[in-house]
Amino acid sequence: MSETQMYTGGQGNYPRPPKKNNGVLAALIVIAVLLVIVVALLVVYLVKDKEPTPQETENTEVVETRTVNVDTASATPAPVAQPKAPEPPEMAKEEMQRPLEGNYSLSGSVGKYGVVMQLNIDGNYISGKYRYTRMKGAGGWLTISGERSGGQTQGQLYISEYNDMGENCGNWSGTYHLSGNKLSISGSMVNFKGTTYRFNLSGK
Repeated sequence: MSETQMYTGGQGNYPRPPKKNNGVLAALIVIAVLLVIVVALLVVYLVKDKEPTPQETENTEVVETRTVNVDTASATPAPVAQPKAPEPPEMAKEEMQRPLEGNYSLSGSVGKYGVVMQLNIDGNYISGKYRYTRMKGAGGWLTISGERSGGQTQGQLYISEYNDMGENCGNWSGTYHLSGNKLSISGSMVNFKGTTYRFNLSGK
């Protein structure tokens, strides 16, 4: 008899259906389970393979330690520069630079006339020369000499002037004031005629 057997029932004869093949289904299930196991084992192997070895772990710790040391070294604050002491005011510096000694070039006026003066101070002794600016050329200089009394920054002065023949032709009296390197003198000058003029000169 063939695989398809005739089945006799109340309605008549018809072919009997073949039996279901349960062995194929079981084989597919087994294969699927095996595939799942294989995939799980593969995943476990890969994860385990990525874990660092003891040597790698040691090297990592060394690198981290060095990094911390470098960071600590770089974080060490640099020495702080000490602030400079404030410099004294400009005027105070100038006053300390020069005492009331040496040569000074002054300019100003005697009355309404412009004058220039070369003045030398040596201790209490005063010497030098001056001339009126309206006098052209190198001539016209009058010799001066005198003395001062007072301190290094201010006091009284007395000056006499002389012509080329050595004759006294005027007398000056007044005050001096030294501010830094700048010397100024002011007061009254009486000429050989007895006429009084105010003088005011300043410079270095």
